[in-house]
Amino acid sequence: MPIDLDEVFSRGGLELIEVLDYCVRSVQMDPIFAFLVDEYRVSPTAAKAIALYDMFLAPDAPARINATEHLPPRELGLQVFVQSFRGGSGPQPSGVPTLKVQPGKFVFDTVALHVRKNRRGAIAKIKRRYNPKLSATENLPGGKMTIGQKRFVEQIWQRRVRPALVVAGFRRIANVA
Repeated sequence: MPIDLDEVFSRGGLELIEVLDYCVRSVQMDPIFAFLVDEYRVSPTAAKAIALYDMFLAPDAPARINATEHLPPRELGLQVFVQSFRGGSGPQPSGVPTLKVQPGKFVFDTVALHVRKNRRGAIAKIKRRYNPKLSATENLPGGKMTIGQKRFVEQIWQRRVRPALVVAGFRRIANVA
């Protein structure tokens, strides 16, 4: 029985945590990114935009998603957008108002739509293969993580990606893996 990820993302609860946990344990970052873009749209901030870019889209992102044609170095729009939020604009002369730009809520939608609609991508595979009656680990081939998956979870997800996302304001990701 296929799983409706969009429904699980909107409903939340334990099933959401299990699906996201499975995605992390199986090192499939596209669904994590799609979920976080939904969260970003609810309350977009510069910190969240920077975290999404740095963790999933940048050329050296530790959890880079599978959307090469929409990411640097092929597509530089998001890189320029996020760069506008880094470091501020410097000191302003006395009497000149400082502009505080808020990020738009739809800036990541093109990339999120791509990962959602990719018929050969991680989301499509999870929709076909993931069994919600099993735990995240039980859904893995053989019911356990490989050495590479363990390394990713312990060294990259738990030490770099998850903390950066939580600090940026993605609180619901704190309990994943």
